[in-house]
Amino acid sequence: MSQQLVFVVLAMFMGRYIFADKEGCLSPQYLEIGTSGNISCSFKDGFYSIHWYYNLDVTEGPPTLSYERQQVAGEGYESGKFNINMDGSLIINNVSLQHETLFTAYEFETEQTLPKKHDVEIITIVRPAPPYAIVDDCVGNRDTCYKQWRPQMAVVCRIKQARPGMPLSWVVRTPEGDVQLTNMTVYTNQTNTWSTSLSLTDPFIYSSYIALLLCKPNDPFDLLTKRESIILIHNKNNNIPSLETKEVSTELNNRVVLPCTDSEYQLLVWEQTVGNTSTVIIFDVLSTGESFVVSSNYDLQKGNMIIYNTKSHQEGLYSCTYSDFMTEAVRSFYLVIYVTPIPGYPIIEGCSNERYCVLEVNYNGILTCRVKGIRPAVDLEWRAYHQDSSISFLNQQLHTSSNGDTSDISITTEYIAEETAGRRTTLECRAVGPNSKYFSLTSKVDLLFPELNEQHTTKEAAPVNSTIKPTINKTTLAVVVVIVIAMVFAVIGAVSFYKVCKRRTSTTVNEENVPMIQMKGSNFISQLKSTYQNAYNSLRPLPFLRERWGVNEWYVDGGVEYLSKGKREEGRWKSLDSYKNIFTHNEITGNRWIVEGDPGYGKSTLSLQLAYEWCNRVEGSFMCSVDTFVLLKLRQLKGVSSIYEAIKLFILPKDSKISVEEIMNYIDNSSLVLILLDGFDEYSDREESDRHSDIFNVIERKMLPEANVLLTTRSSLLPRDYAPQTNRLRLTGFNIEAQKRYLQKVNGFKSTENTIEEWRRGNPILKDLFEVPLFFAMYAHLSLESDALKSCTSVTGFFRYMITCLHSHMKLKFSDEKVDKFALDENNHQKLDRFCFESLNGHSYNPDITKDALTKKIGKLALNRYLKIGILIEEERVVFSTEPEIKASEHVKTASYIRFYHSLFCEWYAAHHVANVLDKIDEHNKEDSLRILEDIDPTQLQYVYRFACGLKHKAAKHILEYLKKGVGNKKFALLCMYEQCENVDGIMEHVREFCSEAIHIRDHDSRITQKSVIKLLEIAASAKLRVPKLVLSECFKSVNISSREIVLISDVRIPHQFDFEQLSIEQTGTELGQDEIADVFHFITECRTIQEISFVYSLLPFSFTQGTLLEQLQTNGIKVLWYLSEERYFLDLTSGKWQKGSSFSELTELEYKKVVKFFRMMNK
Repeated sequence: MSQQLVFVVLAMFMGRYIFADKEGCLSPQYLEIGTSGNISCSFKDGFYSIHWYYNLDVTEGPPTLSYERQQVAGEGYESGKFNINMDGSLIINNVSLQHETLFTAYEFETEQTLPKKHDVEIITIVRPAPPYAIVDDCVGNRDTCYKQWRPQMAVVCRIKQARPGMPLSWVVRTPEGDVQLTNMTVYTNQTNTWSTSLSLTDPFIYSSYIALLLCKPNDPFDLLTKRESIILIHNKNNNIPSLETKEVSTELNNRVVLPCTDSEYQLLVWEQTVGNTSTVIIFDVLSTGESFVVSSNYDLQKGNMIIYNTKSHQEGLYSCTYSDFMTEAVRSFYLVIYVTPIPGYPIIEGCSNERYCVLEVNYNGILTCRVKGIRPAVDLEWRAYHQDSSISFLNQQLHTSSNGDTSDISITTEYIAEETAGRRTTLECRAVGPNSKYFSLTSKVDLLFPELNEQHTTKEAAPVNSTIKPTINKTTLAVVVVIVIAMVFAVIGAVSFYKVCKRRTSTTVNEENVPMIQMKGSNFISQLKSTYQNAYNSLRPLPFLRERWGVNEWYVDGGVEYLSKGKREEGRWKSLDSYKNIFTHNEITGNRWIVEGDPGYGKSTLSLQLAYEWCNRVEGSFMCSVDTFVLLKLRQLKGVSSIYEAIKLFILPKDSKISVEEIMNYIDNSSLVLILLDGFDEYSDREESDRHSDIFNVIERKMLPEANVLLTTRSSLLPRDYAPQTNRLRLTGFNIEAQKRYLQKVNGFKSTENTIEEWRRGNPILKDLFEVPLFFAMYAHLSLESDALKSCTSVTGFFRYMITCLHSHMKLKFSDEKVDKFALDENNHQKLDRFCFESLNGHSYNPDITKDALTKKIGKLALNRYLKIGILIEEERVVFSTEPEIKASEHVKTASYIRFYHSLFCEWYAAHHVANVLDKIDEHNKEDSLRILEDIDPTQLQYVYRFACGLKHKAAKHILEYLKKGVGNKKFALLCMYEQCENVDGIMEHVREFCSEAIHIRDHDSRITQKSVIKLLEIAASAKLRVPKLVLSECFKSVNISSREIVLISDVRIPHQFDFEQLSIEQTGTELGQDEIADVFHFITECRTIQEISFVYSLLPFSFTQGTLLEQLQTNGIKVLWYLSEERYFLDLTSGKWQKGSSFSELTELEYKKVVKFFRMMNK
């Protein structure tokens, strides 16, 4: 107390000696209202005491707060409003507007020295909500806003409730750079804050069709999360000249490409117009990297719009508007979706569904022809095929009936032929009219008239209006009957004679006398089964295991999904109970299937399981109903264009006497055929420009249309063209139950079930690895030898350990003096690395190479070593050569081929080559060295990137930089990021960068990609990082109320503990009811930081009636928005009714009905 009195006296009478050290406290300082604020100062180390004054002078009384001898005292401290840090800085526990004043601190360095005075001016700030500039009535809720503009429409940018108020400016991007259009900001004063707005009435000063606008706030206090808001604005002025429209036609369920521009562009918009309403399908802003696609059925490639699976509602007018900031243009297309009738020709009544036939008729009668299931409707007409024909048509009547998207059309006509027309005349029923150009619809019939004397005697029996049927006169009938009877007796006699002779000349012939075609077929089936049995009984879960397993001994049914064709759920992946339902599920119709899966997910193993079920007639299996099963490994078919030749060469035994012609005949005569084409991603001829091989024709259903065909491939390598009604399925790997079944099924591993389950729970990286069946199988077997695997924290770590195990098993076979040499060789595989990289660069994911050729590349010793380890395998292969001037005996020969145990081993060694090259990069060779990544597509070779990141830290740095530059690679970069560090701290810099902007999870993202995003959110939450926005694009399924999680279609789950400020659910064509909306509201009220929820492109109820939930939303300050087409709606949390964003008026019931009608028309 005495020291305080001395201090006051000194301050009063010796003020001229007290000085301010401006370096001690920065002034002014900015504190956010409603938060805990810290007035930071740099006082001298070891100071004696600090005294803070708030709203009073030193002469007016004791300090507000004092800090002396590590004790805090004063009225400010006792009231709980202030505190002091150990360094003397002042803490304001709850900053308010009253604190916007001058604070003074007196610093005593020692008890005897004069104090130093520090003045700090405090300026209070308020962050706006949302913390960025918003633009009125934007379509969608993403980083780049798309907005359609018409004359007299103002584009308004706003900052809401900020302190201090922020001036705004509208800027347009031009070839010369960004040009300011206006900055006349309007300020609105609210309690302690200001809202600012800026209107732009003419955005098209520097362009005509399309422009990129930027709303830029002046934010000196760094209050915003985004420095600018970007608007892609589209001129919809009705005065724009009409465009020439090009017609494009394609068949239903087909793939079509609409071209836009061959040149580079900066801005691009694809839209569909129905009536007077246009809907954006795609937009792309190259400079920002923002690209929007309305659903997974559309894609954008180099400006061209691709529709993968055309539907009838997609017929209509499409336009593409693009600009490079110097020139701009619009291209317009009218897309016609047609459906070819079945059969693909007019059916003439009486002709037994044949395109051509002969009818015996009278000189007058009635003819009818029809087509069924055609789109668009056509007209039909009857005509004489030859112009000089003496026949006339009367009363042609056309009838059309609608069957939803298609029509049935028939035409009936009376005809009269002159008796001088001769005995035969040709007529044609054909499609005519403007829509006939989409088809080639014609059928011909030859009318065979009777002789004149027969015509006179039968006229009365065949009146003009009778329906025509084939007629036969009595004389002809009698002759035919006599001939048939004679032939029957001749056949009976011949057969009897053959049996007698056969019994007399042979005693060893089978008494049943099986017909030759059945004997040949029986041999053919037996030979197929023999080959398949060898294949499915020769499996090894690990390369070094000597024992070979049958596929049925360890095959476990993993997850399977199919792409729905239903109108309500079209384009969505839905779960299938089992692979056994692939051929029998009621929604999976047709006879073409594509089974997709990433490497290691069991595509080839599934093929062998089906072969096992066919060979052994497994009860309950669809394969029991298959007469002929053909399993072809497409990697073997290089240069072989005939599927029958392939069966002969690669399936039947070498000494088979069955010819190619006999194979063809047997398949053609089988009642149910299943052809399984395994490994399209390994088919070396898949990129050939000449796509007329049988494989492509079978896939496209141009060949063997009645056969069942199943194709397997990597998810990223679908055939470019396939039959319209092809069913798509994908393997999703092992869930927990499948993992348990595997452990229980494999003998000797039941005891490890609990151990592996414990490791899985303790290591989230292992949890993801275990979903890949190949990895889990290897893990289950390797875990018996060591528990070192439980510490693996990446795919790279797992694979590195597995490779080490393979080499360790081989070392045990060597004598002691050879072990060191073997260990040296284990790490010396540069030649193999380069070979693998060059093979992958040529798009061969598991290269087939002759033994002699590979020996030249890596050496004989290395080849033998990897063969003994099991990483490489050798197989005898029939080789078919078409080279000219070789001996006939050399056209078909046997050769030794080498391939990897699995394609992932090839990617492992290729990744070593990539990592080594990138690790040696310096500033002089950086550009050249990075070119090594240009031909490695991350969507097809994800493990090359992930392994390379895990192998070399410097390589990971370059790979991450490279991936971030590519469009759509951001999420994939996460997977690579997780490979490079053993702990979270090492990747926090990247986590902060990813979390600084909106994070998207889309339906076409793989499960592992979606889970990598969830992992990112988990890391961000642990580091208390807020994500500005989480966007769920076409992937939302439901909310699990009990666990408080969002469940995605892929069954990946998002817990409520993550910190994001906005949640956007984009679900095109979905109608959400009261209960579903309530579940979402329950979820967001559990979230800690969410401020806004938006529903995009879904249909929501007219109102929301659960008042308790509305009160919770209101208490938490959460806004609810609904975006549908061009209009934006806000949910009034008091009434539960929607308000229109354009006018803030309530949505009426009549307006809502119009919204529903438009929504259902667009999503028909």
